[in-house]
Amino acid sequence: MPGTYNSYGMIADAQIFKENTGDNTLGVGILFNNDHAGMGSLTTTDLKLSASYRLSLNRFQTSFLTAGIMGGLSSKRIFNKDLVFENQVDGFEFNPNIPNFEDFLDGATRTQFNYSIGVLYQQKTSDQFGFQFGVSIYNLAGPSDFFLQESKSFTYNRYSFMGGLEINADESLYILPSFYYFQ
Repeated sequence: MPGTYNSYGMIADAQIFKENTGDNTLGVGILFNNDHAGMGSLTTTDLKLSASYRLSLNRFQTSFLTAGIMGGLSSKRIFNKDLVFENQVDGFEFNPNIPNFEDFLDGATRTQFNYSIGVLYQQKTSDQFGFQFGVSIYNLAGPSDFFLQESKSFTYNRYSFMGGLEINADESLYILPSFYYFQ
């Protein structure tokens, strides 16, 4: 597809109030992403904030449960006058004066709120072994389709599942097998 593609983003997170939370931790973060793609100038911008809390489940600090939420705004825009549609081909040539009859929001920006949640369990069973598993659900606000003017469709929930092991083979070798499934 002709056109330019530019993407950039930034993610930052940190623990806060460490001195006041004891064995537990509170985290906050920010995510910014911008994509500009192709001839139709498809532009996507995301700005999201996150918060999480990690709770120690025992006094030995070997078992933890973490819950988090991320929410923010997503903005999309497309210019359909910059796109080529099949019905605009007149014989063998493209004719931009032929209407494309597409019901896109040409050049309009749509901004919607969305949020996601997740939970993670971590267990350290010995100095040599630990494991973790978690689940996340995305698009809980069910934002509508961005580009069609009278669209009743919405973005479906997406799910992710992850897990992993931490195996301490010796002082300088950690083996960290893991899996991640995203639907």
